[in-house]
Parts: sequence; structure tokens; C-alpha cells
Amino acid sequence: MQNGSGSMPEMSRFVFGPARPGDSDEILEIMEQGFYPGNISLLYTRRDNAYESLMKEGEEVFITLCRDTAENKIAAFGTGALRTVYVNREPTRIGYLFGLKARPDYRGYYRFLHNGYAYFHQAVKDKNIPFFLMTILEGNTYAVKLLEKKRAIMPDHHYLGDYEVYSFKTGLKFKTVPGFRFRPCERDDIPAVIRFLEQEGKNRQFFPVVKSQWLSGENKNDISYRDFRLLTDDRDRIAACGAMWDQRKYKQYIIKGYSGILKMIVPFSFVLPLFGYPDMLAKPGTVLNFFTLSFWAVKDNDAAVFKYFLQNISRCGRYPFFIVGIHEKNSLKKVLTKLPHFQYKSRVYLVDWDKSGDRPRSLEKKMTPYLECGML
Repeated sequence: MQNGSGSMPEMSRFVFGPARPGDSDEILEIMEQGFYPGNISLLYTRRDNAYESLMKEGEEVFITLCRDTAENKIAAFGTGALRTVYVNREPTRIGYLFGLKARPDYRGYYRFLHNGYAYFHQAVKDKNIPFFLMTILEGNTYAVKLLEKKRAIMPDHHYLGDYEVYSFKTGLKFKTVPGFRFRPCERDDIPAVIRFLEQEGKNRQFFPVVKSQWLSGENKNDISYRDFRLLTDDRDRIAACGAMWDQRKYKQYIIKGYSGILKMIVPFSFVLPLFGYPDMLAKPGTVLNFFTLSFWAVKDNDAAVFKYFLQNISRCGRYPFFIVGIHEKNSLKKVLTKLPHFQYKSRVYLVDWDKSGDRPRSLEKKMTPYLECGML
């Protein structure tokens, strides 16, 4: 990649360091330069304060900037969040890398990535983090080739399968199932929800460890027990639960435009719900209005219970659609594929600075990964 003078940028002029609150506007500017390509062009952004939004994504968050000292501007940035999840059924603090983005005139220069990784690894070396996870959208072939190629100066990226996100219309049709009750979570339910999420969640690699203080609203993510819905049996035992997470206050997806056949369909998109599909084809410039089914678990991975829970939760709130994320190897995926939906995929990677291969080999193979869709 070339800089404005037509030559390769000299790395000596680039300085890596932590972001500060005052960097928010410039981070947002870089974030909004370009959008997800495809038949539906989406701008993923974090208005109004990108710095504060990124800092919500973990127990500890490290926003790393690459500054061009010659031009006195941020050339690129990336974010790492530390979170406590279940690894081989034990609470473990791991990291998640996301939001790696450079200005268009600096893209393609992989040494930014190498030096950024090195700086970040140094920043967290005393945190006792065994490994990091990251996801890359399917179709981003440049990033896939860049990261999957083993380099001595880069950590290894081990592919852990595909993560699939499904969009569904709200108001799904269903028949009442005797013996089950669908209801909002109450404050008194918090201990039972915590026990249920521990019981079921620890059977999924990387399921978040949820604590009672967190459900009481003592967190920075604008979520609490009030966002959870429960499916209980005739003895009021939880059979399934999950949260309706609306994150538009601090991160948004904005429609930029359409291409291909969708460009012709948009004027008639009002008929999509008649065929069971979510009406996602809003006017360009519109912030998509949806919720993410988050921190969800189903007792014994029962497909019938999961379907009934989805049908019930689809009737909550004033949203035209909602999304559910699932790993490709989760047996409950068959429930999602049978419902009318739109879908996109990402590739999941374990980022390993150790490079011995011991980290991915240590994961129990029979345990299916769970990534929290609201925190990708």
C-alpha cells in the first residue's frame, strides 16, 4: 500500500498507543469510512461516542491506536476486550479481538497489523489470558488469507468453524404447548436464572459467566433482568431463557443502499412478512430497529422447547425483526434453518501467540462453541 507521497510509509513515523476519550470523533470517522458490501450495504457504527461504546464490550477493554506522526492523525485502530467465559466447563478469562480498521489510504499494509498485534500482546501480557477469539465476515477473503497464512511475526489463527446469524420476523405463528409458561423475568428470578445459565452454559465453550450483580443492572451494557424472558414448566422450573438486547443507544447498523435483485424488491418489501420473512429492507439512512437474542440457553438443548421459546419471544416488543447467533455445529441450528430467515456467516478464530498449537488442542472437541452475538 502506498501513502500520499507514492511510497511505502516508514514504520518509524507510526506510533502505537492506547486510545483516550478525546479520540472518539476520529475513531468514529475511521469506523464510518466504508461499509459492509453486498446486496444490502450496511454501515456499522457507534454513535454518538465511539470511545465510550467500545469500552462497554468487556470487563477490561483496550483500544489500540496507530498514529501517523507525520500527518498528525490516527491511521488505524483495533480493540481487545477481556471477558470471563466457560472454557472446558471452567470459568476462564479470555480475550476477544474486534473492530480492526484502517483509513482507506493505509489499508493493505500488513505491518500495521503485525505491530498492532505485538503492541496489544505486550499490553495484556500480565493479565494471564490463555488466548483470544476473533471473527471475520464470510467473504472477506483478503483478511482470511492474511490471517490464516502462518507468519513468524504474527500469532497463529486457528479456525474454529463458522458462526451463523439468523434474522427472523417478529410475530411468529405458534400453538400453545401445554405445561409451559412464557413470562418476563422478575427480580426474584435472578438466582434461578444464574443457576440455569451456569448449568446449561458451562456445556458450551465460551458461554459468558453471568453474575447476579450483572443481572441487577450493575453493568455498563444497558441490560438487566428486565430484558430477559423465561420459559418455565408446570413446576416453574426454567426450560429456556434469553435476553432481548436492544443496543441502538451505543451501536447501530444503518442501511446505506441496495444492489442486485434487492434493489428491485425494496419498493415491494412490505410483502415480505406475508411470506414469513423479516422486513429488513428499510429506506437508506434508516437505523435498523431490532433486538438480539442474547445469553440464551435451552435445557438439554431440546429443539421443541427452543422453537416454542423463539416463537414466544418473537411476539415481545415493537421490533420488525430480531436476530439469533449460533455456531454451525450446534444441534439447535436445525430449528433456525426451518424458519423463514435471512442469514450471514462469520469465521471464528482462536488467536494463539504461543504458536505451539497446545491452546486449540486443549479445547474439549465435543463441546460446541457459543459466542455472544450482542458482543461481536
